[in-house]
Amino acid sequence: MAKKLRMLDVQGCRQLPLALIGTVICTALLAGTNVLAQPHGQQPHGQQPSGMAAAPVVMPQSPTPTAADAALVVRTIKLLGAAGGRERAAQAGPLAELSDVRAAKILTYVALNDRNVSAAVAAVKGLGRMGLVARIETLDLLHRIAVTPIVRGVVARTALDQIGRHRSRKAFDLLMRVVNHRELATDLRQAASTTARLYFPKRKDELPRLAGSAFVATVGGALFGGYTLGSIGRFSPTGDEAEPIGWVAGLALGGASGLLIGRELPPERQAYHFSALFWGSVVGYLGGASVLATPSEFQSTKDYDRNLRAFSVLGEGLGWLAAWSVVDRLDMSMGDVMTANLGGSVGLLLAFGALQFPSPIADNRPGSAVLTLGTLAGVGLAGWGAKSLTFSPGGVSLLALGAAEGAWYGGFFSNWANSGNSARSRRTTGGMLMGAGLGILGGGLMSQTMNLTPGDVGQMLVLSTYGKMLGAGLVMLAGRPSRIAGVSSGSDFEDRINIAHLVGGSLGMLAGASISRELSYQGGDFALVAMSTTYGIWHGAAVAFWLDKHQIFDDDQALGLTLVTPAALGVGSLLLAQELSLSTLGATMSGVGGVWGAWLVGWSAELADWHAADTLMAAAIGGDIGVAISAALISPLVNIDPRVVGGASVGGVGGAAVATMLAMMVSSDSDTWIKANLVGTTVGLLAGGLVTARVVSGRRPAARAGTQGLGLGDGWTRWIKGFAATPLMGPAGIDGAMLQLDLNVWGK
Repeated sequence: MAKKLRMLDVQGCRQLPLALIGTVICTALLAGTNVLAQPHGQQPHGQQPSGMAAAPVVMPQSPTPTAADAALVVRTIKLLGAAGGRERAAQAGPLAELSDVRAAKILTYVALNDRNVSAAVAAVKGLGRMGLVARIETLDLLHRIAVTPIVRGVVARTALDQIGRHRSRKAFDLLMRVVNHRELATDLRQAASTTARLYFPKRKDELPRLAGSAFVATVGGALFGGYTLGSIGRFSPTGDEAEPIGWVAGLALGGASGLLIGRELPPERQAYHFSALFWGSVVGYLGGASVLATPSEFQSTKDYDRNLRAFSVLGEGLGWLAAWSVVDRLDMSMGDVMTANLGGSVGLLLAFGALQFPSPIADNRPGSAVLTLGTLAGVGLAGWGAKSLTFSPGGVSLLALGAAEGAWYGGFFSNWANSGNSARSRRTTGGMLMGAGLGILGGGLMSQTMNLTPGDVGQMLVLSTYGKMLGAGLVMLAGRPSRIAGVSSGSDFEDRINIAHLVGGSLGMLAGASISRELSYQGGDFALVAMSTTYGIWHGAAVAFWLDKHQIFDDDQALGLTLVTPAALGVGSLLLAQELSLSTLGATMSGVGGVWGAWLVGWSAELADWHAADTLMAAAIGGDIGVAISAALISPLVNIDPRVVGGASVGGVGGAAVATMLAMMVSSDSDTWIKANLVGTTVGLLAGGLVTARVVSGRRPAARAGTQGLGLGDGWTRWIKGFAATPLMGPAGIDGAMLQLDLNVWGK
């Protein structure tokens, strides 16, 4: 049976032998039997028990796979045949839902060999669900994934987490095996210990304390030792001289103590105590400022500062004592500690930003009290809820994006709302700080409900940037109100720009979040987007400059075109990348013609002594022609090897440089230099292309089986030509079925 099925692109898997695909799917067709094993109680074929006549062998017409076999085959091909990592991740769940022990083997293979992290993680989670929901024994498979050296760290930690979710005796024993395996990486053993403490809190005393690097304790001890003794030195009659000595002594003693103690503590404990010292010191300082008299009531500013430092050192000690007293009850992981620290920072940002809006008063104590309460609330709430929060790499990226976008929007809104106010600058700063804090909170909440990767977050950032550029640029292109309506412009025009660019950015970010699952990028897609955006910047600027100089556009419209062009080309390249399959070299070389077109036409216009604006416009048109030529050469219409275009570019650079240098040696006329440059560039492009074409002709990479070309952006394509199931016969009939795949493999 030779039926062409569909493209099978296992680009994300490494070392995927084609024979293994057949073996896996063959096993699926056997419905739980071994194709090489004889049925129970039967003799090998051709050997009958003594005293019994040979039974006739009935040859059936066709194998009879069950519906479960067919479903397993179809979902396996969908999983292994998905072109992108996100698509393979989406197919892992349906395969796990079959609740078939054979599917567990396939998911294990994907988890061990898929280079895409999201696909491997999805396969691990599928194994975990099979163990919990279908009661299929997958703990040993998860343990194997966790301890395999080639597995990525996030995949191994996910496997450990899925083991812990079983909450069984065997699950705890497997985690203990990882913890006590001294040959494994320390961070993996610590992750297993943290997982066991999370899911088996009553047995945490059985877990050994895994000490790691003492770096955190050493640095923290040195800093706080120096700060403490330096602060004490300020109380001497000659505080200015004693404080540096205190810092030196504290750095030495604190660092040495941290090194000795830290070698016995796991990293999360070191970070926990370091954070307690830090926030205790901050709260002590702010609390002192909220209860002490105002600085004007002290004899000198130095006396006031000494008292604040005393409160800070006191808070440092009290904070550490409080943290030490509840350390075992909290049992915070490194992630929990970082979450608590982030909460304290957000609380401080929000409180300080809010204080920028009221009118300043002479008494700083109310403001210090607000900062103290904000910091305590942030650390306390984040520490209390840290156990319920999980942050993937995409979630951490979302926090950073939330902080940046929040600060941007908060600053612009505050600036717009306080237009004409004398406190505009201060309130704009407050808006940025509050916006950053609220952005972090929003990003943290979104990360708990949205399974975004860092790539998805990056796409949100890119589309948000394009949206801002389009929003502001389109308003500028329309022109000032006085130009189109005959009314005064002033700040109204600026407000329109601000509102449009903020609305455009919001829409772009929402679009990035909503379509992140629909778009995928690989190979030369990133190069295509980057090149299109860069090309749009200089192309738009050149055209805008020409229109401005010829009084077709005013300055605002010219700037608007400069913003709109790269954003429009960037969005277009994002969509175009979904339809193309270019390697990084192919994408780069398809656009390199724009450089040479602009170079040749621009210098020709300069030789003709054109105006600067006309020269730039000519260069832009020449760049368009050059892009069209280089893209056509690499396209299937001409099918020139991208390396030939690259060789031509190298020849062009060399030819231009050599010809210009020789012209400078024999003439001082700039026109002669330009002519030599043009001739050298043209000859170099042609010679470089011809030489490279001759060198690379017949030397295309040979076809490679499996996935040896992964990561190189070559877009390896695999087609299933034939698909046939052949019955395996035994003395009693069918013993199973052998699946045969007929594939053509080649690189393009």
